[in-house]
Amino acid sequence: MVDASVDSGGGCFPKDLFGCGKRHLVVFAHQDDELPNAGTLMRVGADADIVWITNGDGLYEEAKRDPEVYAAQRTAESHEAARILGVPESQRHFMGYSEIAIYSRIRALASATGAYRSEVLGYFEEMAQKVLQIARAVQPDVIWTQAWQGGHPEHDIAHLCAVFAARALASESNGSKTPALLEFPAYELGVLVPLRFAPWRMAPVYWVNLTAREQVNKKSMMRTYPTQDEIIAVFERVIGFYGRLAGLVGRRFSLDDFSAREVFGPAPADRNYQVPPHGNWRLEYLFDRLGGKVVDFNRTISPIATALLG
Repeated sequence: MVDASVDSGGGCFPKDLFGCGKRHLVVFAHQDDELPNAGTLMRVGADADIVWITNGDGLYEEAKRDPEVYAAQRTAESHEAARILGVPESQRHFMGYSEIAIYSRIRALASATGAYRSEVLGYFEEMAQKVLQIARAVQPDVIWTQAWQGGHPEHDIAHLCAVFAARALASESNGSKTPALLEFPAYELGVLVPLRFAPWRMAPVYWVNLTAREQVNKKSMMRTYPTQDEIIAVFERVIGFYGRLAGLVGRRFSLDDFSAREVFGPAPADRNYQVPPHGNWRLEYLFDRLGGKVVDFNRTISPIATALLG
């Protein structure tokens, strides 16, 4: 899937990507991860199955809510957002893994040894197997997931699960069923690079320019997530700052201008998942803490990558 062409709306993506009859599987970590690329997903809605790995309970303390109640609200929000995308309810898969439990196990990996370490890694292997079970049922032509960016540990774990499923499908079919694997950027280096790939990316970058209707529907989806208003506002402020900064060189853009273009690209087949995305673990997961300590990629996410992908 490398034969990209420019469409009538100025987008650039593989010409058969949104073709009739293609099946799509989308693997996300959290409820709300579908928002930044809502327009792209609208183009595959009825032909897509979406997986949300976590139950979204991670911010329950900040929300001052019971974690189960908070998770249930986020799931309800995702159902409404998926309805706008055009994804049937039978094609929405909520795996229900608690973010609280995921972070507990990531924390454990930093020091776990022996049988307990194997048990913790087994938790993530089970997670990947469940994604694979859904993938086997869907038999997708395309798998979409979050980019490998070192921005959020759970985003990167979702990416690893998607790669695991894609490789397993290819192996089980002896190469006759090898889904294309595409990744959506979220953020990296804090929010220094929001919703775009970093300038140094070597792999191809595709994009779609949203129609007026897609933009209206995308804004409607934003309103389905009141629990995430504060996080959405942070991204809006960052993007607004960059838009004003670009104005200094005569290229000012608005939030609407920015959100009207969505980017994605192929996950490189030769990517080394044991290496930190930025080459230095201290540059990964800048806003995440485990018991007050920074997340050490080499002691946490790298072992998960090894367990899932070898």
